[in-house]
Amino acid sequence: MIRSSAFLFTAIEDSPRLWEDYPEEMAGAKEHHDRVVNAAAQRRGGRVFKVVSEGVCAALPSAAEAVGAAVEAQSRFSRQAWPLPGGIRVRMAVHWGDAEERGGDYFGVALSRVARVLALCPGGQVLVTEAARREAEQDLPDEALLRDRGVHPLRGLQDPEHLFQVVHPDLPADSTPLRSPGSVPNNLVPESTSFVGREAEIADVQQMLFASRLLSLTGPAGIGKSRLASQSAAEMCDRHPGGVWVVEPAAGEPLLAAAARVLALPAAAGAQELAARLGGQPALLVFDHGEPAGAAPLAAELLHRCPGLSILWSGRAPLDLAGDELVWSVPPLACPEPGDPSPDPGRWDALRLFQERAAAAAPALGSGPGFLNCAARLCASLGGVPLAIEIVAAAVAIRPLQALAEEVESAVNAAGAVLPEEILDCVLRWRWALLEPSERVLLARLARLPGTFALEEAESRGAGGEIEDWQVLELLSRLADAGLAACSSTPGGVVYRLPNAVREFTVSAAAQSPA
Repeated sequence: MIRSSAFLFTAIEDSPRLWEDYPEEMAGAKEHHDRVVNAAAQRRGGRVFKVVSEGVCAALPSAAEAVGAAVEAQSRFSRQAWPLPGGIRVRMAVHWGDAEERGGDYFGVALSRVARVLALCPGGQVLVTEAARREAEQDLPDEALLRDRGVHPLRGLQDPEHLFQVVHPDLPADSTPLRSPGSVPNNLVPESTSFVGREAEIADVQQMLFASRLLSLTGPAGIGKSRLASQSAAEMCDRHPGGVWVVEPAAGEPLLAAAARVLALPAAAGAQELAARLGGQPALLVFDHGEPAGAAPLAAELLHRCPGLSILWSGRAPLDLAGDELVWSVPPLACPEPGDPSPDPGRWDALRLFQERAAAAAPALGSGPGFLNCAARLCASLGGVPLAIEIVAAAVAIRPLQALAEEVESAVNAAGAVLPEEILDCVLRWRWALLEPSERVLLARLARLPGTFALEEAESRGAGGEIEDWQVLELLSRLADAGLAACSSTPGGVVYRLPNAVREFTVSAAAQSPA
């Protein structure tokens, strides 16, 4: 069931270091923290619905009650004699928005927004979003004021957030600047589309990376490993002041060379130079694809040389570093059951993804019962494979939905595709056949570039023969509209990327039948 709720998220500042340096003292401090926040929430008709290593997530009936719970808890924490040197400081964020309550947990973009706000919050403060301010302003706790802290970008989300700090006589006066999402060195690229679902998976990734310095996300092509890895990394920047770096090799590029390129080192740099560049602070490397045989020794050496380093590997197979590696298989998105008479996008992430991408491709399409039933049937036939769903949903711009469903289902059934990788291969072959010859040529040329590239690089690599310089942008825009490429705005300008599965398929398809 989807409904509006207030969400209060908390986190103990510098929690990973405190757990590592003072495990016994931190265990007692965390238990007290959880008890205080839970009691404050319950007194106001709410509850803690999730406990993580750094803090808790609570839901309350109103934003005013959430602010009241935060003030009560922070007031108690400020007077607490903590059994750790220097005590602890707790960060808190309050947001009001729609979310689905399912199985005692909550899901939806509102959870992502409050988590991003929490990442900006300094220890000892309570930040409130604009939506929470509007909902709470008439019923704030006595003597509570909201101090304007300005508009701030939120990593991984398209819309910035207007933030307010709770000021109250029971809280210490604190004007520490908010944490800028750019304050941690990184090469994270803002996504051009919303991140749908996977809230529980992101929480799992964070917990597993807290328990182990090496986590492998495995699964077939198109299942969403790369997007889950980058989204999780974006949410963990505050844990890694030494930097968060995504290393995605170009076609045929060794992982070590790709890592040197990302870290601005000479191409011939070795693991020792990489370790020196990473330094001693906690840092996170995301190795997004590559050959496990080459990645395993590099990961082992870097982990040995850099005690503060964590590595998130995304690939079809684990690295097989015995004793050091946690392995987690990324599942498909949840799909409606066949024959579901009234499929609900709030319940099924696959259907929600299809609905959002189809609405972006054809805003006039609508999303009534007929649309949802047809889309649900398509999602089931696509096995919940995110990339396959996105590519097919984008095609509503060039095909009526019913005809599209029949066409895709026929292609999948004719190929006997059952496994996720078989379904995606079938969808890519189907979409490749619909491309214009010039689009295929450009896609094949761009597939040799690194993970992200600027328009100038695309023009340099893509122009030639039947493709003029001025045509590259138009063709690239068409590929993005088809779900085969993505563009994102960064401080340095617009960049483009091809999903790994699209790049690999394109290299193979172009070699078999060059345009």
